[in-house]
Amino acid sequence: MSVTTSSTTPTGSYPLTIAGTSGTLTHTASVTLVVTAPVTPNFSLSASPASHSVVQGASTSYTVTITPSGGFTGSVTFERLGTACGSGG
Repeated sequence: MSVTTSSTTPTGSYPLTIAGTSGTLTHTASVTLVVTAPVTPNFSLSASPASHSVVQGASTSYTVTITPSGGFTGSVTFERLGTACGSGG
């Protein structure tokens, strides 16, 4: 048995009674259907270490971790924001 909701079904809990009949026999089971809002695919970023010191003219690197949620499977492009004055790409 499957239960399908429509996209307009309000979120919430719904009590359901399921009945099964065979000849003169009937039995029921009570269940609760919980309708939740759809999960939007998303991701979060973290970088470490939180701070680096570098000598002028040298370079450094950070480890960036992408954590998908809600079924996210897309690609992520990185961009550096808040560039220090005179720093390169």
